[in-house]
Order: sequence, then structure tokens, then C-alpha cells
Amino acid sequence: MIGKFDGWLVLSYFLLLAWLLGFAIIVGINSGWVYHLCVLQLHLDQHFHVSVVTLQRNLNQMIAYIQLPWKQSMHLQVYQLSPAAQSHFRDVKGLVEKIELGFILLTGWLGWAIFKQQLNQQIWRLEGLLNITIVGLIVVAGLLLVDFQDCFIYFHRLVFRNQNWIFNPRVDPIINVLPDQYFAAVFGLIAVTFLVALLILRMVAYHQLKKAGS
Repeated sequence: MIGKFDGWLVLSYFLLLAWLLGFAIIVGINSGWVYHLCVLQLHLDQHFHVSVVTLQRNLNQMIAYIQLPWKQSMHLQVYQLSPAAQSHFRDVKGLVEKIELGFILLTGWLGWAIFKQQLNQQIWRLEGLLNITIVGLIVVAGLLLVDFQDCFIYFHRLVFRNQNWIFNPRVDPIINVLPDQYFAAVFGLIAVTFLVALLILRMVAYHQLKKAGS
């Protein structure tokens, strides 16, 4: 019975990690303020002669398109997308919608695990796994910081089965106002959000252990 319970707890931990990662990804996707900072810091509006308002509206259009199942088209101001670029955005949309569907399903599971299995009262039993995960995340984040561009390219090759993610600036100048720095900042925000969530769980585990020992 104990072994079975431990197995359930480990499975619950990985499902909880998936939920936290999904949450962090959703936060990153919807971080329009990060793009606004990049536009101002890199002077994208001045370099490519497009207003800050237009750039932000276009980003909002992209964010809405890749997240909302009922939104089947995307119309950007100033920019026209090639068929290959449109295909890539559809691929991204499909990936994001799967992530968000998984997040919704895991939210339902998490509610059940908390109210029926008292998972929130057993965080202290996950202390070792949390420590390993936190160290692993810091290492992975460090590798991304060292060479984000190569990691970003490898990510695309791994996730997408075609070459439509390679934009030609002459054909699809939209890529000029979606710089690597923006995507690096979004990935950084996802990593930080994920790490903060893990540290909060680690603090909960610490206090639960302290309370049990007192």
C-alpha cells in the first residue's frame, strides 16, 4: 500500500510539474509588455519605420491567433505574410492550443488531487524531487543563456517537421520586428516563472517539515 501510494505521489509530482510548466508558458506567451520593452530598447520602430502602436497591435493579433481556437485567420497591419509564414503560424497555433488544452485538463486533475487526495498537505514528501528539479532547471536555463540562438534553432528543428520557420526578411519582413532578443526574453520569463513556482513549493515543503518536527 505504501509503495503504491509513493508511486501515485511521484506521478502526481510530474503531473504537477507539467501543470506549472504549462502555466509558465501561458504567462510567457501573453507577456506583451516584454515585446514593448524590446521595441523601445532596440528602437525597432525607428529602424523599420513602423509605429510602436502598430507593432504592439500586430503582436496582440499574433497572440490571439495562436491561442484562440475560433480565430482562424490573422490580419497584420503593414505586413503581409507569405504562404510559408502563414503555415508556420498555423503550426505554432496547433502547438500552443495543445499546450493550453493539456493545461486545462491538468487543472481539473489538480483540483481533484488537492480536494480528494490532499496533495497540498504532502508537498513535504516531494522535497528531494523539488531540489533535483530546481538544480536541473538552473542548469538548463544557464545553457540557454550561454547560446540561446543555437538552442532556439534546435528547438524549432525538434518541434516542427518543415522548414517554414526559417523566414526570409525580404519575403516576410515581419521577422525583422520579431528579434531573437524578444524570444530570449520570453523564454527567460518562462524559466523564471517556473523557477519561482518551484521555490514556492520548496518553501511550502520546508514549513510542512518544520511544523511536523515541532
